[in-house]
Amino acid sequence: MGASIVSQRYLHRLPARSPASERRARPRAHGLIRPGAAVAVLALLATSGLAALALERMAASLRGDLPTGWPANGCLDASVIQVSSRQIVTGHGRLCLADSRMHGTLDLEHLQPTARYAEWIAYFESPSLCSAGALKYQIYNFNQPCGLIDLEGPQAHGVAHHVAESTADAQGDLHMEGLISEIDMRPHAQAWLVAARPGWSPTEDATNRIAQDDTHEAVGRAQFDLP
Repeated sequence: MGASIVSQRYLHRLPARSPASERRARPRAHGLIRPGAAVAVLALLATSGLAALALERMAASLRGDLPTGWPANGCLDASVIQVSSRQIVTGHGRLCLADSRMHGTLDLEHLQPTARYAEWIAYFESPSLCSAGALKYQIYNFNQPCGLIDLEGPQAHGVAHHVAESTADAQGDLHMEGLISEIDMRPHAQAWLVAARPGWSPTEDATNRIAQDDTHEAVGRAQFDLP
């Protein structure tokens, strides 16, 4: 009987167990994923995978039209170098290849307001054969082996073609763009986009160019070393 009294005395200190009905009513910490939600997630993943694959194939297709070494956007960029002692010019040139067609663009500033200008493409397939080609192997980072003189004479090392023509605005800004279809550009060649006054010709004798007024001169060029 003593043991029974002691047990009852300390019985209230023991943890009370909840009734079975209450234990069954408690929600589970982790529920099962509903079938509809699982299908939606799988469909979303499949759609994302197909979209990524389509974009990858599109990018590969676009890159397939570009020569080796060209940027992924298909464009080469260069700053415009002033070549006239009488006309200040700054700007940017761009050669872009898209759908197997080449476009040349010049954006220029500080030109003579409302004056007319022409865009030319000059192309040198083997720059090392130009008049200063030997300096490529003698001066580190030398990148101007060709000059206008290499466009002249019966054994010229380059060709030039007219691309576009336009008029500068009242502030002296100018945008010119045209299709370059006469030249099949090769790797490691050099190309210029030349901005000039309408009377200028890339094959005109240098003596005559000096004697002419500013309507017969080139004012700037953007130079591109093809990959």
